[in-house]
Amino acid sequence: MRTFVLADRRTTRHALTLSFSSRFALSIVWITLGACGGETTIVDPATAVSKVAISAAYTSLAVGSTIQLTAEATNAAGTILVGKTVNWASSRPDVATITSLGLVMGKATGIAVITATSEGRSGSLTLTVQAPNTITLTSDVGDYIGQGAAYSYTNASAIIRVTANASSIGLSISGDQAWTATFQAQSGAQLATGVYSNATRFPFQGGGPGLSWSGEGRGCNTLTGFFIIDSLSWTAGPASPLLALDLRFEQHCEGGAAALHGTIHWRADDPTKPPGPVTPPANLWQPPAGATPTTGNFVYLQSEQGDYIGAGAVNLYQTGITVSVTGARIAISVGGYNSTFQGMNSITELKAGYYGNLMRYPFNNPARGGFDWSGNGRGCNELLAWFVIDRVNYVNGLFAGVEARFEQHCDGLNPALHGAIRWGQLS
Repeated sequence: MRTFVLADRRTTRHALTLSFSSRFALSIVWITLGACGGETTIVDPATAVSKVAISAAYTSLAVGSTIQLTAEATNAAGTILVGKTVNWASSRPDVATITSLGLVMGKATGIAVITATSEGRSGSLTLTVQAPNTITLTSDVGDYIGQGAAYSYTNASAIIRVTANASSIGLSISGDQAWTATFQAQSGAQLATGVYSNATRFPFQGGGPGLSWSGEGRGCNTLTGFFIIDSLSWTAGPASPLLALDLRFEQHCEGGAAALHGTIHWRADDPTKPPGPVTPPANLWQPPAGATPTTGNFVYLQSEQGDYIGAGAVNLYQTGITVSVTGARIAISVGGYNSTFQGMNSITELKAGYYGNLMRYPFNNPARGGFDWSGNGRGCNELLAWFVIDRVNYVNGLFAGVEARFEQHCDGLNPALHGAIRWGQLS
C-alpha cells in the first residue's frame, strides 16, 4: 500500500519559481562569461585611469627652444595615480616634436596639439610655436650709431627688456653691445599699427612722433626718421602689459644720408633663455705634466711672452688663496692678483663645463658670462677669454670646492695668460 504526502501548493509553486529563477540567472551569468571568452577581468575603480591632464609652464614656445610637459593621470574620484605609463604624440611633428618623456621642441612656426594617453584615456594641450624674439640692426657705411655693422639679438644671446604704455615703447638690450631705444606716438595719440613718419629725437620731438636708438657710448644730437608698427597686442588693453610687438624703424643722425635700420619681433611669453655651459672643446690648454701638485690647493699661472698681465712669468701659489662665491660668480685672490669667473645669467650657480667667448667682467654680455684676471698694477681694457669648470662641489647647497682652467687675451693681442686652480673640498 502506497502512502502519499501532500505538500502545500503554495510552497511547491514557490520552490518551482525559485528553481526556475536560479537556472535563468545562472544561464545569464554563463552567457556573460561566454561572451568574454570564459574569463573576466575585474577592474578596480581606485586604480583605473579616468582622466589625463597635461601641465605646462607655457602654451607657446620659440622655434628651436624646448619646454617640459607633465601628464597627470587620475581615477574617477580625482585621486592622482602614480606610476601609470603615458604615451605622448604630436599632431604636427613638423611644428613640434615630443619625446617619450614629454619634452617638446619647437621646429617651425605653427600650432600643434600634444596628446598624452594612458590606459585608453587622453588629455591634450594646444601649443603655439612662434618665431623667437629677434632684434636686428643694419647700419649703413657712415652711420655713427651702428658704425656700419650688422647686429642680431635673441633671448639666447642677450637680455632684451621691453616696457610700454599706451603711447610709448622702451627697449633695452644687454648683450655683446648695449643699446637703448624709445618709440613715442605723437602728442595725444595712442600707439597702434601704422606708420609714424617725420619722427625726431625723443624726448625733444615736440608734438610729433619721437624716436631714439643709442648705445655703446654713441647717440645722435639731432635725428630724423620713422617707425612702423606692423603688429601690437596687449594682455588686456593699452593700460596692461605689452604682449607682442613687430616694429621697423629707420634713423638718420645729424641730417646725414647714412641710416641705421632695425627690426623688432618680440613676445612677452618667449621662454628662450641663454644656454648653460657646454662640453669643453678638445685640445684646450692644460698645465704641463708635473707642473701642479697632485693634492691640495693651488693656483698655477703660465703667461706667454707679450702677455701684459702675467708679464711672461710662470707662478705656482699654494698658500694665500682666497675664494668667495656669490651665486654663479667665483672670485679668487692670490699673489696680488684678483679674478672673477662669472657664469651666464641663466644659471644660479657655476656648473661643470665650458664658458666661452667671454668679455671683461663686469662689462660682459650677461647671457654669456664674463671673466677677468688682473692685479699687481696691471689690467686689460678689453679682453677675450674662456674658462672651464672641470669640477665643482656643493655640500648641502653650499659651495665647497672647485677645479678650473682659463685662457685670457688682453686688448686683442695674441699672447695669452693661462691658469689652473684647485681649491677646497672636491670629493
